[in-house]
Amino acid sequence: MSSTILKLIALALMLTDHIAEFIPGTSIVLHYIGRLSYPVFLICVLWSLHYTHDRIQYFKRLYLVGVAMAVMNIILNNVIASPYVYISNNIMIPLLLTGVIIHIIELFQNARKEGWKWLMAFLLLQVISIAFCILSRETFGQMGVWGTTSFIAAVLPNVIWCEGSFFFIVMGVTLYFMKESKWKLSVTYILFSAFFILQSAPGFTYESLMWHHYQWMQVFALPFMLAYNGKRGPKMKYFFYIFYPVHIAVLYLIGNLCF
Repeated sequence: MSSTILKLIALALMLTDHIAEFIPGTSIVLHYIGRLSYPVFLICVLWSLHYTHDRIQYFKRLYLVGVAMAVMNIILNNVIASPYVYISNNIMIPLLLTGVIIHIIELFQNARKEGWKWLMAFLLLQVISIAFCILSRETFGQMGVWGTTSFIAAVLPNVIWCEGSFFFIVMGVTLYFMKESKWKLSVTYILFSAFFILQSAPGFTYESLMWHHYQWMQVFALPFMLAYNGKRGPKMKYFFYIFYPVHIAVLYLIGNLCF
C-alpha cells in the first residue's frame, strides 16, 4: 500500500476512535479499533522522514499544526462549561518530537558538531518547557484555565506532557531504525505492544485487559505497517493536516451540544 492509502486507513481508524471519545453512549469496541490508528500514522511519518529532502520544513508543518491544535483545544475546553470530555488530543507534537530526536541521532552519525548543537538546543527546550508546565500545574492545578499545561507543552514541545507521553516517542524512534527489516520491525513492535499488557499487572484479568489497559491492541496494526510499498501515492498531505483538528472540533461540539 502507498503512504496515502495507509494514511486514509489510519484516518478512518482515528475517526472511529474519536467518535467513541467524544460522543456519549458509544461502544468501547470503537476504542479497540482506534488503537490501530497511531501506529499506522507513525510508520507513514517515519518513512516520510526517511525520504523527505527538507526535514526542517516537515518539522515546521508538524509544529504549526500542533500549535494551531493547542490553540483550538484551549479555546473549546473553556468555552463549554463542564463538557462531556475535554480535548487532550494533539498527535502532531509526539510525531514532531519523534522526528527531531531521530534527526539528532542521525546528525551524530554524520555531522557530530551539528548534532551537539541540536542536542543542546533540544535539552534546553525540554528544561524550559517542563519548568513552565510544572509552574502551570502549580498555579492552576486541575481547575482554572483547563488545558494550560497541554498548551504550553505544544508551544514548547516536551516529551512528558505530549499525547502518549515519552513511551510513544521511544517506540517511534526505535521503529525508525528497524523499519527497513520487516522481521526486526515486527519483533520490536510486538514487544512494545506487549508492554501495555504489563500495565494490567498484577492479575492480568479480563476486565483490566479489555476495559482499562487495552492499548496492547495496537499490535493488530502490524499488518498495515508491513504493507507499505515505498510509494507515496496521490498527493493529499494538506487534507490530513486540515482534517485532524476539524474532525475533533466537530465531534467535540456534537458530543456536548447534541447529547
